[in-house]
Amino acid sequence: MTHVSVVPMDRQIVLEDQTVVIRDGRIESISAAADVDARQMRVIDGRGKWLMPAIADMHVHFWDPTEANLFLANGIAHVRNMWGAPLHLAWQKKVERGEVPGPRVTTTSPIVDGAGPNGRTIWPGSVLLASPEEAGPLVARLADRGYAQIKAYSALRPEPLRALGAAAKARGIPVTGHCPRSMRFEEAIDAGMSCFEHFAAIENGHLRGGERQPPEAGNWLERSRMVTQLDLERIRVLADRMAREQIWNCPTLVVLRQITLSRDDALATPHLDYIRPHTRDGWDPTDDFRFRGMPFTRDDLAVAARAADEVFRQVVGVLRDAGAPLLLGTDTPNPYVVPGFAIHQELAHLSAAGLTPYEVFRTGTSEAARFLEEQDDWGTVATARRADLVLLSRDPLQHVDALQHIQHLFINGHDFDRAALDALLAERLNDVKRELEPITISADDRKWFVSHAGRPFGRLTTRRQPTAGGTLFKESGVNFQWGETRREAAAILEADGSLKELTATTKTGFGTEKLSIARAPTGYAAHLTAVDGVISDTTVETSPVPLSPRLLVSASASFASSLSTSALTFEDERLILTSVAATSAPPSAADGATVTFSRPGEVLEFVIAFDDAGDVARVSQRMALGVREWVVESSA
Repeated sequence: MTHVSVVPMDRQIVLEDQTVVIRDGRIESISAAADVDARQMRVIDGRGKWLMPAIADMHVHFWDPTEANLFLANGIAHVRNMWGAPLHLAWQKKVERGEVPGPRVTTTSPIVDGAGPNGRTIWPGSVLLASPEEAGPLVARLADRGYAQIKAYSALRPEPLRALGAAAKARGIPVTGHCPRSMRFEEAIDAGMSCFEHFAAIENGHLRGGERQPPEAGNWLERSRMVTQLDLERIRVLADRMAREQIWNCPTLVVLRQITLSRDDALATPHLDYIRPHTRDGWDPTDDFRFRGMPFTRDDLAVAARAADEVFRQVVGVLRDAGAPLLLGTDTPNPYVVPGFAIHQELAHLSAAGLTPYEVFRTGTSEAARFLEEQDDWGTVATARRADLVLLSRDPLQHVDALQHIQHLFINGHDFDRAALDALLAERLNDVKRELEPITISADDRKWFVSHAGRPFGRLTTRRQPTAGGTLFKESGVNFQWGETRREAAAILEADGSLKELTATTKTGFGTEKLSIARAPTGYAAHLTAVDGVISDTTVETSPVPLSPRLLVSASASFASSLSTSALTFEDERLILTSVAATSAPPSAADGATVTFSRPGEVLEFVIAFDDAGDVARVSQRMALGVREWVVESSA
């Protein structure tokens, strides 16, 4: 790249008229343009352009592989995924092998949370840490699995958090996430947390007029009003400590602004065309569990959140003035926080908080790399660094919107000019608009329609046939989970509805998972080849039991008819036994039977309805963001 202005981001400077040589995905040299013989190289003319490190979004939830296009098209070469799963470890391997250009992913563990007043974790699927004694084995399991950080959450109690921090420190793995509602930032730092997200619970112990009872989970209105009473002098004392001890904050100002928009403003959010329809509809606050049933209107919340937003900007300024380190993050894809594009909004929010363009861009480049202790590998434009770079037509040290003017992206040995970046966006748009590929249906199959938040989500065909001593269930499905997911499953159930054996293969854009479960002498044994190729075996001791609908939705009748008291499911790469409670509806009841599946920290509710023949006709599950429903359309 010849005659380019280099913005190295290790200091506030522009190196004019430079030639940068890239070879095999690394920066080979940076020198004055006249000193390089480029006759044997591919040459890009950098005149009138600025070269800087590509950006890192340090707080995302990356569940759809085609969203990678949105990150790349907006100059994001690295993301920190904040709710880890094996699919993220699989993506890391794909990037390392060069199968996909990126973004690179650093992932936390699954969310580690405590139980709220209702006995549940805030988000279904979180890992419950109820006692300090459980912390050591949990950290060992998560660290051994390959997660880079432990994600702590809001309902954790002080003693379990302290044990979590001690165990993580012993393993050399950081604890990041939400400051628990029961603690102050200072106490969470003492417990071992080294990075805080969204300023969650920063009001604890830092209000004018002293301590107040934290609002109940999900009461965004009360929390927003409380934030406006922050005592900035107390925040300055906290900021000084964070600067001394290098405790990080990822403010994600954009998520508060977007998630509390009025409905009309929310629907006017740019780039919503890049979001899948069922996701967009799930963002409707009337169906969002965080707002459902709360004693306030959307307009009340929008006004209070705007006031809180201004205070949070002041907090960012206080942290900057003290020298406390900051990170760039968006918390996409929360409602109306569009992957990739939201980074420009967050850059603008940090600028409005008083940071200079250089300080703003550092939060997503050199500081992001330093936070991950990878500053010798990326985050600056320097010899031997990764050539994860953006070429801009606007000076980033003068204009915080410069990232909206990308002419070229270099990442992981791949490069994209402006036309190629536009093609990435077009590819994602086509993927969002397309219908799912059809699945084959045979004469003995039943055809199911799957919806989520009232929108088409997938298709399922099922077959049931008698076998010696039981029934064989087969399922073939395709849906929009994790982009597009195809699953083939088969299970043999005994005459009493209990499981004898199951096999399932799940193919996603991240990779393929294979699971088998078989009855063992004292219970069941599972063998898993995870999406990233890691093999594991788990067992559970129990008498014969049926399957959870999570494993085989078409076999759901076994719960409503037998009223079994327990069921088998597979979560977090482990066999789990759940408690089952069901209403005593007869098998022919069209209104259905409500069946709940409970394990420590989580309760799932399904409504199962039947046709006149006693077969399952509909299964409904209320999820965090909308209702998912499986409805039999026809038999072939």
